Amino acid sequence: MGAVARDLGYPPVSREVYTAGWGQSVEDDARMFCPAHTAEEVERLLVTRFREHAAHLRVDPAAAPLLERLRARGVRSAVVEWLQAMAGAR
Repeated sequence: MGAVARDLGYPPVSREVYTAGWGQSVEDDARMFCPAHTAEEVERLLVTRFREHAAHLRVDPAAAPLLERLRARGVRSAVVEWLQAMAGAR
């Protein structure tokens, strides 16, 4: 989000501010970090920036066993797949 804000002419986004907003919607990100731009504009740039950094992501090898243990205990869980779509993995 910091790169997106910078690209659109906004001040740097501190780690603390970014962490506080982690998990919010793109609409909320746009309002919080890039208020003069629409959510669509911010999302378009987020996708571009994400693709530039996707090679640095890794799947945690402990994720699948953890999800299996949670499922066995009846704990509901979900996997965010939009990351793969943004990276062009589909």
